[in-house]
Amino acid sequence: MIRLAVALAVGVSFCAMAADVPAKRVLLVTGQDYPGHKWQETAPVLAEAIRGDNRLEVVVTENPKDLASPDLDRYDAIVLHFMNWEQPDPGPQARENLKKFVEGGKGLVLVHFACGAFQEWPEFRNLAGRSYDPKLPPHDPYGPFRVEITGEKHPITEGLQGFETTDELYTCLAGDRPIKILATAKSKVDGKDYPMAFVLDYGQGRVFHSVLGHDAQALKNPPVAQLFRQAAAWAAGLTGEAGEAESVRLFNGKDLDGFYTFVKGRGRGQDPLGVFTVNDGLLRISGEEWGCVTTEKEFENFRVIIEFKWGEKTWGGRAESARDSGLLVHSVGEDGAYAGIWMRSIECQMIEGGTGDVLVVGDDTDKFSVTCPTADEKQGDCAVYQAGGKPVTINKGRVNWWGRDPGWKDVKGFRGARDVEKPVGEWNRYECIADGSRMTLILNGVVMNECFDVRPS
Repeated sequence: MIRLAVALAVGVSFCAMAADVPAKRVLLVTGQDYPGHKWQETAPVLAEAIRGDNRLEVVVTENPKDLASPDLDRYDAIVLHFMNWEQPDPGPQARENLKKFVEGGKGLVLVHFACGAFQEWPEFRNLAGRSYDPKLPPHDPYGPFRVEITGEKHPITEGLQGFETTDELYTCLAGDRPIKILATAKSKVDGKDYPMAFVLDYGQGRVFHSVLGHDAQALKNPPVAQLFRQAAAWAAGLTGEAGEAESVRLFNGKDLDGFYTFVKGRGRGQDPLGVFTVNDGLLRISGEEWGCVTTEKEFENFRVIIEFKWGEKTWGGRAESARDSGLLVHSVGEDGAYAGIWMRSIECQMIEGGTGDVLVVGDDTDKFSVTCPTADEKQGDCAVYQAGGKPVTINKGRVNWWGRDPGWKDVKGFRGARDVEKPVGEWNRYECIADGSRMTLILNGVVMNECFDVRPS
C-alpha cells in the first residue's frame, strides 16, 4: 500500500484527481492513413469514445511499428485505426505478433479503412474477416444514410437501434470467411445491402470490424461512438455495462479534505503563506515554498488522473527556470525524508519539456528503483524510454520520456520540438497507472514512459 503526493515548486492548477483500477487495457494504433482520412482528428475522438467505459484504459500509439513490440501482450485488445497508404506495413514481426495476439485469446477492433492495412499479407483477410479489394467500387459518395441493426443478439449492439449517420458507405470488402453481421446499410448507388459491422472468431480470440468512421463528425455520432465503445469492451473480454469499475474522486473541488500539506522547514499542516489553496473548484499551488500535498489514505493497483496547467508566476531560485512539479507515487516512510520536502518515492515528472520522465526519489539503494525499456543512446547521464528497448534499472536519477529534446535547458517557458505537453495556460491530462510492479505514464493520451519491477510496489 502506498500514498500519492503532489510535489510542487511553481504555480500549478489542478481540476480533478481520481484513482481507480481499469479492468482492461486497449492499444489504439494510428499514425498512418490515406490522405483523405485525417487520423490526427479522428484518433482522439475514437479514443475518447472508448474511454467512455471506465473499465477500459486506452493507450494511443502513432507508430504502427509498435505492433512489433514484445510488450504487446500487456494489452487485452488492439484497435487498428491506420492504413499504411503507399508505405510498407509495420513488418513481419508486427504481423506475427498481431496474429498470435488474437488467436491466443485476445481481441481486435478494426475501424474504417483499417480494412485496407497489410495489403501484402494474405492472412490479414482471414484475421479481419473481410478486407479492402481495390478492384471493387470503393464506397458511395460521402453523405447521409441509415444503418440498420440486424436481428443478431450481441453485446456490441445491446441498446442500439437503427440510426442515421453521415459517412462513407463502403462497398469494397472482399472475403469468404464466415462472419456474424451486426449492422448493414443499403447503397444508394446499386441498391444492395452491405455489412457495416460484423464479428468473427479467430483462434481463441475475438474480432470486431466496422467500416464506419470516415471523419471526426461520423465518430462523434452517439450511436457510432457507442458501437465502438461496446466493441472495444467486448474485444477486451468484458461483459456487463460500462461504469462498473470502482472510481474514487480524490479532490472534492471544495477543500483539501483527504489530503495534508507538508512545507519544507515548516512541517505537516503548516502553510502560513497559502502555498496550497482551493479556489473556484481548482487546487492552486503557488510554488512560493517547496512542499507537497499528500493523500491521507493509501492505494494499490490504481490509475490516478490529474488535469493540470501551468501558472505564470514563479518564485525564488527557480524564478527563471522551467516550471517544475511532479506526481509522487509509491511514497513510503517519513514526510520530508528526501531533501526535507518529500517522502521517498517514485516521481512522475512534471516539468516544462520533461513531463513524462520517471525519477527515483529514494535513498540510492534498491529499495527504490525502476526498470524501463530504453534506447541504445542516452541523453547525457539519463537513459531514454523506448518501447521494446533494452531494460535498464536505476535507483537514482531519471529515465527521460521518449521525445525529450536533447537540447533541453532549465529555462522558463522551454518548449521542445516533440513536446506532448501543451503550452502554458492550456490544460493537460496526466495519468499514472500502477498495476503491481508495473507503471505507465500517459500524457494527453500518449504513452510517455513505462516501468516494470518498480520498487516499492
